[in-house]
Amino acid sequence: METLTSYLSEFDEIGTRIYSPSNYGNDGRFQWVPCASCLSPIFSEFRSRPAREKLGVYEHLRVPVTPHLQTGSRIKARFFGPYPVTSNRGTDLRAKLSFMSRFETIVTNSYHGVYWATLLGRKVVCVAFKNGLFSFKHPPAYLGSNGLSDAVAQAVAYPTALEDCRKSNIDFYNRLVQKYGDI
Repeated sequence: METLTSYLSEFDEIGTRIYSPSNYGNDGRFQWVPCASCLSPIFSEFRSRPAREKLGVYEHLRVPVTPHLQTGSRIKARFFGPYPVTSNRGTDLRAKLSFMSRFETIVTNSYHGVYWATLLGRKVVCVAFKNGLFSFKHPPAYLGSNGLSDAVAQAVAYPTALEDCRKSNIDFYNRLVQKYGDI
């Protein structure tokens, strides 16, 4: 993080989706501000819907989860064959949240898959393929060597995640307005 803080030394304010307050330093410039998509009213609509199915897969378009798990792994055939799968292709937030809201648990390797499923109050299992998938304030369970069933058992829902993320965005905006005036 030293490299990051030195790289950003010329900035007065830094909002970052990386949750790591212990690495931000003491100068008060860094603030955790997750993706502003959390402010969409669509989350409230889909969050209130009860899950109808156990597990769904939301994969990254360029790094699909299913082939990744299939290679050298027996869990693909046993756990992913019968489950619905979609990807982060496209921009229709309503369709993506509608898909995720159907399930008790979402398995994903997408940053927004983890983020949005968490905001919907769903349990999340992350198949991490890059460092950015380890930087959540509300961390998912991670698929490890013990397999999917173990990761699903470790997954938890965060009932206050949507409110936490919305508050962080609004607080950051208010901080900027107070300091620099209305934009």
